[in-house]
Amino acid sequence: MVSHLVPKVSVIALRAPNIHWDFRLLNEHSFKYNRYSLTKDIGTWDFAIESKKDGRLLALNFSSPSSSFSERLLTPTHNGFSNDTGIGAKESYIAHVDILAVDTSRDNNKQLLKARIYQAALEFGGEYAT
Repeated sequence: MVSHLVPKVSVIALRAPNIHWDFRLLNEHSFKYNRYSLTKDIGTWDFAIESKKDGRLLALNFSSPSSSFSERLLTPTHNGFSNDTGIGAKESYIAHVDILAVDTSRDNNKQLLKARIYQAALEFGGEYAT
């Protein structure tokens, strides 16, 4: 690997009874990736990812009360730590995540999992931490 050519790689995995899904976003042509409703003022983040190759759809909704977010936290920069607008982060430690896993390989779109996970966290950094 050439040092200045570092690929951007993201991995999203779901482990549940009878479900062992990995989405590797190295090749964005393999997936339909939607990021929507990044609404920091009310503490939500939604996205869905679908594998075009084998018919898997994973939708996640992260939600947290806006009153649960911290003040802007100090973040390391080239000039030391800063919590200025556009740099610092805000965090909430009382979020929950709603998960929906669907088999889209058939015409009936079979729901494989619908669950809620408590004890999650949300963090918005940089320009999202207004």
